[in-house]
Amino acid sequence: MSLFKARSFWSTFCDVDEKFDQNCLHLAHLGDHFDKIIIGSHSGILRIFQSGTELNGENAVNEFQPSDLLIEKIFADPILQISTGRLVSGSTKTYIAVLYPRTISVYGFVSKEGATEHGTQNMLPIIYEHKLKRSAANFCVGPFGGSFTRDFICIQSLDGLLIFFEQESFAFCCFLPQFLLPGPLIYIKKTDAFLTMSSTWHLTNFSYKNLSEAGHDTHEDDCSGTKIAHNWAYNVGEDVIDLHYVLDAYNEGYIIAVGEKHLFCLSESGILKFVKKLDYTPICMHAYTLDVENSVWTLIASETGNLFIYLNTTLKWSAQLPILPTALKRATFKNVNGALVILSEDGNLHCSYLGTQPHLFSTPPLANQELDYEKVEAELLSLTRIIRNYYSSDNKLTNITNETELQMTVTVTPQFSAKASDFHPNCTVSVSVTPNVILEEIQVTILVQKPLKCTKQIEYYRSLTDKVTFESNVSVDTSPRCCPSLNVEVISSVLTNLGVPKVIRKSVELPLRLFFCKTEVAKENRCKVTLDINQETVPLSILFPEFTEGQTALVNEIRLKSRCESVVTVMKHSNKYRVFSDSLLNLNLVVQSLITRLNKHFANENNFVLSFNDKLPIVEFLSHVREHFARNQAVADLRKKLIQLSGQFRIIQKRLITKFKDKNPTSLSNMEKLLQQTYTDIIQTGTDLELELGNLQVAQLHLSTVLHLMVLLMRLMNVNKNLTPILETTFCSCVYDIETQNWEDVLETSLCYILRSMLSSTEGEKIKLTTSVEVQNVEQLELHIRQVLERMQLPNTIPEEQAESDPVQEQDNNEIVSLGSKLGVSSSRAVSAKRRVMLTTLEP
Repeated sequence: MSLFKARSFWSTFCDVDEKFDQNCLHLAHLGDHFDKIIIGSHSGILRIFQSGTELNGENAVNEFQPSDLLIEKIFADPILQISTGRLVSGSTKTYIAVLYPRTISVYGFVSKEGATEHGTQNMLPIIYEHKLKRSAANFCVGPFGGSFTRDFICIQSLDGLLIFFEQESFAFCCFLPQFLLPGPLIYIKKTDAFLTMSSTWHLTNFSYKNLSEAGHDTHEDDCSGTKIAHNWAYNVGEDVIDLHYVLDAYNEGYIIAVGEKHLFCLSESGILKFVKKLDYTPICMHAYTLDVENSVWTLIASETGNLFIYLNTTLKWSAQLPILPTALKRATFKNVNGALVILSEDGNLHCSYLGTQPHLFSTPPLANQELDYEKVEAELLSLTRIIRNYYSSDNKLTNITNETELQMTVTVTPQFSAKASDFHPNCTVSVSVTPNVILEEIQVTILVQKPLKCTKQIEYYRSLTDKVTFESNVSVDTSPRCCPSLNVEVISSVLTNLGVPKVIRKSVELPLRLFFCKTEVAKENRCKVTLDINQETVPLSILFPEFTEGQTALVNEIRLKSRCESVVTVMKHSNKYRVFSDSLLNLNLVVQSLITRLNKHFANENNFVLSFNDKLPIVEFLSHVREHFARNQAVADLRKKLIQLSGQFRIIQKRLITKFKDKNPTSLSNMEKLLQQTYTDIIQTGTDLELELGNLQVAQLHLSTVLHLMVLLMRLMNVNKNLTPILETTFCSCVYDIETQNWEDVLETSLCYILRSMLSSTEGEKIKLTTSVEVQNVEQLELHIRQVLERMQLPNTIPEEQAESDPVQEQDNNEIVSLGSKLGVSSSRAVSAKRRVMLTTLEP
């Protein structure tokens, strides 16, 4: 949208239900030296206006007056095009030619001064007309054949027939070659030729002499096709919307053509002068020259209602038009030279000038005040809090709206075993989707973590109106070593009938018997987790009824066997629950289930507190980190080796081809052995890489399980509430490794940021920026992990005033703040700290 607007000083509206196109507007001198506006609609109404540009008492141009409409005449046929010229023999006056679908008529314009106060009487008498046998498309007027005192008419029909009339008499007719659809038609006076657009997107030039020689002076129905040679043709490569021909002050001609994406300028001989690529869609155009320049001005209106003014290829001005034009002209009125006349498709006629109204507001001078950085920082944090609260409430409102449009329920039905000592074979997850409105598309996705697998993961529906149910069987993969979580997440991606995408998430827990069963076997307990509660302990037969079937007495100890033959023991003591196992990997699911069941049992107790007061299993956690890092390094080394061997194999192949082309080839036995050995090494390396990738997946699964347990225990520890969500996002249980960045690289960057910002005690460390680096030494990563896990348990890790002033650390009930949002706020705080350090240094 342009900053400036074209201002209308005269405007009118023709009538309702009238339509116009670019050929329905014409300007001409009818009896004086100023332009009159002639318009003809497809409804057959011809109007002639004289723009009322007389100055009033305030030295301003008058607006539209009823007397500005000189003539309004209704015809029976639609008006296709209007033009003017010296079209009557023996007269040099200007007459009006009006083209109808099957007729072209020539009218005179007569004005009679009134004898009384009734004013001037304007009439439009018909001079002559020609009947057409073919439907007309457009026409042009000009002194064909070098005539000096007369103008002739050339009509183009819909089937490509050119019909020539020498004023009152028929001259000849001929067919255009390679014709498909009628295009713009203009006459070039300087070369006595016609220019039109062919069906092959070529601007084709035909001389009047060649057309007259190939034409027939018989009736147009009897005209037969004769091959016509063109003078020149230029391939523009796109459809041409409008054509214009203008002469400058030095009698140099310009052919201006506007296509769908380009503005072309050619000479009379078809030589390209310049081309301008347009970044908008043009709809109409007008070209003109000034008396003091040897260049061409072009006015182009776009489909967005903007007017662009070009001097050759240079954009000189741009303005917003008051209406969307379909025809555009430049006129000369009394007291107004170079007015812009625009006509819309529905009959709005405006006379405008380029300019804009003055803006009375002046910008006050800026006050050179010294910035108060502390005040600015406080304002920034306040605005951040407001923005964050707004988006938080907006997300809640969006979720409520989604639930009202689509109801989704998820249920889990296990295939029960007869005995508590047996595993559940699998579970059936049923997803019921009930739309309350018409939905275009719905995709239901079930996500589980390894080693869990589901038979059917994705279901797709279109134009859903009734309730549907989607079922999938979830089971455990063969020989699982551990399982990070029994959580099943169901995601419904919805596209409404208005094209608005929405997402609904639901999650459910699978039964614990899918991975554990009851056993009486006891093993060595090397790992232990103790949970403390401030209420009286609940018997295990109440918390785990599926493992104590048939036992009426209160059970204080149960043993569970996992699918990997590991044993987990759950014991109840006074205000404590202890979970033992011979492997840390199998504690995760039992501890998670125990926490969930305790919270559910004591849901009505407001003062219920569940805590973990022991030390975190850092040693076991670091061992899994080292294992994962070693597997990653092994995979990276094998990939490098495979790339090296592949390059060596290609070099040997090229060398063999070169030797085969030699005229006197030498023995190839050594090259053949080298090729075979390289191929064997590639196969062996690929096999080793496949094996190591499997080991890496196992290491990822182990690390994810331990991370899940660590996060569970961190939530129960006495850690600053503002630091807990940051630690949860740092030690995320989702372990991903890509070629450019491993899990250790992300963890190292996050740990360095935490140590230099939230867990740092000096301002100097907080100023240091954290950059992402590739971990080369796992010992440094282990050191940072130990430092973070040890410092987080210290009291007053984050000052309370810092926590209160930091809006990013404010938490909702179920919301976790990502580490990236924390980094932006901390960087602004670091800049303020750096400024304070510099000011302290400069003080004497």
